[in-house]
Amino acid sequence: MGIRVIGQKKFEVTETELLQQDLLFYLDNPRVYSVLHENGHDNPTQTEIEEIMCSLDHVKSLKSQIMQNGGLIEPLIVVKRKDRYVVLEGNSRLAAYRILAKNDPLKWSRVLVQILPEDISDSDIFTLLGTFHLNPKKDWSKFEQAAYIYRQKKELGCSDSALGKQVGISAITVKKYCEIYGLMVEHNDTHQSHWNMYEQYVQNKGIKQYRNTYPEMDSFFAKQVKTGEIVRA
Repeated sequence: MGIRVIGQKKFEVTETELLQQDLLFYLDNPRVYSVLHENGHDNPTQTEIEEIMCSLDHVKSLKSQIMQNGGLIEPLIVVKRKDRYVVLEGNSRLAAYRILAKNDPLKWSRVLVQILPEDISDSDIFTLLGTFHLNPKKDWSKFEQAAYIYRQKKELGCSDSALGKQVGISAITVKKYCEIYGLMVEHNDTHQSHWNMYEQYVQNKGIKQYRNTYPEMDSFFAKQVKTGEIVRA
């Protein structure tokens, strides 16, 4: 047994090895969520998630690193849900293991994991992943960060300042990310490649005064982005 500190709480964790083929990808992980929903997968199967994750360039790079190291340096962080273990942190590494296992199933059959207690709350999971990826590591893109914060704000129902405090980012950043991603959701356009255009649109002070006067401007802008009339920020 060991201890993992999340926020100001201490959780007992178990570090062990599990069969990687029995682990599930975490659907709410931004890297998984963003890629799938951009491709129209609203209710993806684990097989569909694996196929898309294994096609990503950074996963292929991870595969090479893991192979050179002979395994993981940092364990996957998992939690048991019903009778299966879900990978909260390390979905890209799990995908890399799946690629390796196709060539050598025996060698890459088991993976190092750290098991969190089953009663961990959604709020604590948000804090955990935010600590890894929102601050200071920030290896998720702005779009992935915004998508995750937006969904958690809706699910947890807490203020911008409370949400930001959980993961060490400002309330201003939380508000900005939710406003931009919320506009994308409102207009059914959650393509990661469109993020910069929506970001510049929302933050431009000159545009803002016209948005307040002409509410229909948002719909006009979103339509131009989706049809390709606007191609870059």
